[in-house]
Amino acid sequence: MTTATQTEPATLPARTDLDEQVEEGRRQIRADGYAMSLGELASLYEERELEIQPKFQRFFRWTIDQKTRLVESILLGIPLPQVFVSQRSDGVWEVVDGLQRLSTLFEFMGKLRGENGTTREPLCLTQAKYLPALDGVRWTDLSHPLRIDFRRAKVNVSILNRGSDHRAKYDLFERLNTGGTRLSEQEVRNCILVMENETFYDWLQDLSAANSFRRCVAVSERLEKEGFHTELACRVLCLSTVETHDLTQDMGPFVTERMVELAGNGNADRPELERVFRDTFAILDDDCLREQAFRRYSPERNDFLGAFLISPFEVVACGIAHHLLHGARRSDYSAPDVLEAVKTLWSNGGFLAQSRTGMSAKQRLRTTIPHGRKLFAP
Repeated sequence: MTTATQTEPATLPARTDLDEQVEEGRRQIRADGYAMSLGELASLYEERELEIQPKFQRFFRWTIDQKTRLVESILLGIPLPQVFVSQRSDGVWEVVDGLQRLSTLFEFMGKLRGENGTTREPLCLTQAKYLPALDGVRWTDLSHPLRIDFRRAKVNVSILNRGSDHRAKYDLFERLNTGGTRLSEQEVRNCILVMENETFYDWLQDLSAANSFRRCVAVSERLEKEGFHTELACRVLCLSTVETHDLTQDMGPFVTERMVELAGNGNADRPELERVFRDTFAILDDDCLREQAFRRYSPERNDFLGAFLISPFEVVACGIAHHLLHGARRSDYSAPDVLEAVKTLWSNGGFLAQSRTGMSAKQRLRTTIPHGRKLFAP
């Protein structure tokens, strides 16, 4: 007779640090969600119970064709991607993801407010793939039944409740708005800074518009539109103050965290940081330097070649700014001496090895930042 063998119960994996971290993370982020009609969202926006930061609109790059496709999708009954909002302490919902979509829809409905608080001109559509008759159509041109259908269209809204950790909103915004063709890394950072401290954001924009800085940094029109001048200003503020042993993150998250900390720090000496920034580029704003300081130097041709490069920018601008922040004076630097120091970079094996294509920013900065501080010590 065959005896049945009993199967030993499987041993479950023991509880790990990961389980505890997941539980802690879930406690910090409290979310809710349900479907709402576009009409309900538009009403909340009109009552100022749903907020789209007006300053965010300057970062939006949707074309009229993209806006028209969105309206076409709604009229055809195509489901919309969900929208994420964060509930403030006063109960108002701030849009975290879905900014361009909701702005487009409110603009089409003639409800979108601009930075000055006035209602913007209603959107006029163009010809669409499936609905070519949309060409030239405004909200008031839609028939009554189509307007009802439009307002009744549903979108899932996920709500980050006010009990969530303060930083969860920024982390969620960054995760949802990086990648693809939505916003550049700096445009995402700008939006986060507006949410954290609008006055600080305005100060940063003024700083990155300084004439001496703009004369020294020549970038393409595309990069300028994507906020690259502001990103470079952020790098100067971050890399001139950081301890080299803290350079353990990739550049994007590092700069974002540093700038959010600076924006939220009421004790930060903003006038001193501004003085250092302006003095740095006043030193570089000389006929023999300017944009040449951040281009490749060819000893054989005794000339600066090519376009702007980030590695010499990190060495030169951040190196000088570091010393101005720690007691050096603007008069300690002469343009001809800085020019000769810049030229020596391009015969330095360590710098050349770390600034080559394919080197990560994290690896590069561990060499370029200390080298800049040594090279430009007064």
